[in-house]
Parts: sequence; structure tokens; C-alpha cells
Amino acid sequence: KISGAFSRGIHQDRSKSLIIKNIFSLCESFGIQAVIECVETKEEWAKLIKLGAKYAQGFYFYKPMSEQEIKLLPT
Repeated sequence: KISGAFSRGIHQDRSKSLIIKNIFSLCESFGIQAVIECVETKEEWAKLIKLGAKYAQGFYFYKPMSEQEIKLLPT
């Protein structure tokens, strides 16, 4: 997992972008699947995809839910 400290505001931060691009490249060369945390906006996710992200988690995809709400999700 890659800390959300890197994903927050990545679409506006060149330094974070360079770090993440290199982390994804390194992970790929070793066959490691990296998950980036705390993706909260469409802009962050779009930038992360451009940098090589394949897996992510965060409020952009789903907000925290109760067990009852989870049971109502389509399968």
C-alpha cells in the first residue's frame, strides 16, 4: 500500500507525481501490485491512472457504509 499522503492533491503537485510514477515503475519491475490509499476526487484518480495506478481505495469509489448498506449493494 502507498500512503494517502501521496495521493491527496497529486493532480496539483509535481513532486508527488514524480515520486508515485517511480514507485509504480519500481513495483511493476518487481511484479508487485501497489494499492494507493485515500483517493478522494476524480482529478486525483485521473492523474494516478496516467502515472500507472491499477489499484486504489478511497472515498472517491465508496464512502464508509454500515453492514446494512453493504448488503443492499448489487452483486
